[in-house]
Amino acid sequence: MSISTPPQGTHFSDGVRVGPILGSTFTAGENVFAPSVVVPSPIDQLPPGIYDTPMSLLDITPFQAIANSIADDYIVPAAGYVPIVTTSGNGLLVVTFQSIPNVIQLDCARVLAFTGGAGTLFHNFTIFGWDQYGIPMVESVSGPTGVDQTFGKKAFLYIRAIYADGGTVGTISIGTGDVFGLPYLINFENYIMAPIWNGSVDNGTRVAGDQRPAQIDTGDVRGTYDPSNGSDGAKRLTINLYNGSGDIRNYNNSNSGNRLLPFEPLTTLNGSAVIRVHAPNHQMVENEKVTISGAINFNGILASQLNITAPVSVINGDTFTYQSNGVANFSDAGGGGSVFMTPGNGRLYQTTVGRFGVSQFNMPLI
Repeated sequence: MSISTPPQGTHFSDGVRVGPILGSTFTAGENVFAPSVVVPSPIDQLPPGIYDTPMSLLDITPFQAIANSIADDYIVPAAGYVPIVTTSGNGLLVVTFQSIPNVIQLDCARVLAFTGGAGTLFHNFTIFGWDQYGIPMVESVSGPTGVDQTFGKKAFLYIRAIYADGGTVGTISIGTGDVFGLPYLINFENYIMAPIWNGSVDNGTRVAGDQRPAQIDTGDVRGTYDPSNGSDGAKRLTINLYNGSGDIRNYNNSNSGNRLLPFEPLTTLNGSAVIRVHAPNHQMVENEKVTISGAINFNGILASQLNITAPVSVINGDTFTYQSNGVANFSDAGGGGSVFMTPGNGRLYQTTVGRFGVSQFNMPLI
């Protein structure tokens, strides 16, 4: 929307306008004494008013961790799926999720625990499910050997299936752990501010989000928190956190996470499939996948060969390359027309339904 107000601030709050407003005609002011001003056309890349630290809140009262709430003392005979509960209880709900029946919904986003019995042989377990935003998520967890307990690193909210890559001989139980998922990407541990657990400041374990492209063996993309003692269904966990990631990857010109690049941003090299992309302040990381769309035929490479999803190679903060599906017949800069880029994995951006989520790794059931 466009906003028509006097360019001069008359009150403190006139200079403190928080958050992006699509189509805003304000450009940010430096401070309260130099408030935001009106410009002729929308400035979607800048929030109106002066910059204000974006804060987020985690506020949960987790059910107690139960080591066998998902699967109880099961001897896995051979590689295959572990039978999981089909009735609600122990802080879990069995629901139909995304049209799939018999999905386990945890009480909050948290990691899973794997407990072995006497004689249990080591095997890897693959968890299939979704995160707290309904994004498919997969994790491989190293199971216990003998009487021991191991834990995952990713915070699931929904569990569809758990697959063991071999027979355990001894029993295996699967349940919930006391490590909880954060709602937004935390780049650094010190972005978490004074966790309050059971009414007191807590000195638990903070883990920052894993910003690598998500795979079965990477950590939680947003980060987790492990309180100093166990949950019991009554203790409340409250964490204020500085949402640093939202500043840089919530592309304000679209609700889908797309970003329109400067006109004609592509460069080709004769005889090469590599495309060089001019994307100011792109903030991509090495090997992160990007989706290119809107590009037109350029130097012998068809639009369908340019508009693909591929990993990037970062040249600098304003430039990256990706491998197209064609080969250029001419070396030239400044082509492609109006090109959009959509970030791939491991970062935060706004989805079409207005929530914040992260594209993660998806694996079909075996």
